[in-house]
Amino acid sequence: MSRVPHLAASLVLLFGISPLAAQPTYELRGGAWWNGTSFEPREMYSVESVFTSPRPARVDSVIDLSGMFVVPPYGEAHTHTVAYVPSRTVELLEDGVFYALILNVGREAIGRGITRFNRRHSLDVSFAAAGVTASDGHPMQIMTRRGATAEDLDGDWVTVVETEADLEAKWGDLRAANPDVVKVFLLYSERYEERHGNPDIPDRYRGMNPALVPAIVRRAHRDGLRVAAHVRTAHDFHVAVEAGVDVVAHLPGFSMGPAAEADMGDPDRLADVEHPEWFRIDPADAERAARSGITVITTIGRVDPIGELPPSVPEGPRRLLERLLTARREVLTANLRLLKEHGVTLAAGSDAGEGSPVTEVLELDRLAVFSPAELLNMLTRDAARVIFPGRSAGRLEDGFEASFLALSADPTERLENLRSIELRFKQGAPLDLEAAARIAAP
Repeated sequence: MSRVPHLAASLVLLFGISPLAAQPTYELRGGAWWNGTSFEPREMYSVESVFTSPRPARVDSVIDLSGMFVVPPYGEAHTHTVAYVPSRTVELLEDGVFYALILNVGREAIGRGITRFNRRHSLDVSFAAAGVTASDGHPMQIMTRRGATAEDLDGDWVTVVETEADLEAKWGDLRAANPDVVKVFLLYSERYEERHGNPDIPDRYRGMNPALVPAIVRRAHRDGLRVAAHVRTAHDFHVAVEAGVDVVAHLPGFSMGPAAEADMGDPDRLADVEHPEWFRIDPADAERAARSGITVITTIGRVDPIGELPPSVPEGPRRLLERLLTARREVLTANLRLLKEHGVTLAAGSDAGEGSPVTEVLELDRLAVFSPAELLNMLTRDAARVIFPGRSAGRLEDGFEASFLALSADPTERLENLRSIELRFKQGAPLDLEAAARIAAP
């Protein structure tokens, strides 16, 4: 019997597996299977790409998982670059990520690249298109610094909404992109009036008018769409929860204070360090988020985002950066503990241009808030649920799609073992990374 590492190629040759071929029935023999709290010995079957525990009348092939730790595929609950960089698809699949939520993509990019996704040997995605912001709000600065204007970007990269009349006029175009999610950008919403239209405030510190968020949520829910909110501060979190969004795309505190030595002279960044209370979630908002079934995506990035400072950094900036790291760690830890205490669902998402959500959960582990089992669920079950809420994915149970990873070591013993992937099995067949590379090719 072939061992797991050699099965993917041999089964493609034997059965001629392709994205359109009928799936053989597999006996998935042995292994320790993740049940949400622990690993247990089990035998499962893949029949028509769906898990079943009763033995079917016919078995076409046996996969020996003896000695392996079987977990659901990983989910990336906050990404952007995969929509623009084809090689990221294969990188994520290699890391065990089968599902991704693209939380803002230009409509032109959707037209060019959406056919690369949602195929058996590719990444499965849902997405938000042309997120709602102000004419001078985030993420405008990402493209305007490359020479684009707000008028160029409106309707493609973003949807500029200043009034309810704008929302009425542009809603049809936003819906025409067929998004799964509508994204709204809230940044320092408690100071929207003083910052909107102020040329002295950079775009990255501004977002949309918070008073419009409830109307967007009502329209989206009427049309069967979810709403995800980009947030920076605790007040942004409050606005999003009060408005009834479905997803909060960031943990408040993920971005506070100078992010690099070049930011040391930025008064807005420095103000963050002096006011960590701006980023601490109110317990009442955490309780309401839990009651409303809102999922919060982590996106903490590196716990120490600056890393080792070179000796050339003067003592003054060095001390300030140390204060930043301490304040940021304290805010992130406090917010995560509060959300956990109230039972808010958290999903792993990195919002990173490289790496994967595996890196995100390894960084979360450094804060010592969650057990390895809880982090594994954030990466698998909870990420899959926020990416595809109506789909039977992310669990190793009867009736769920037959997708899994076979690991050579127990990730609850050492989280680095999340990378010890021996087999990737997606929708009823071993995943073919060579086929994935061909699909992803521009």
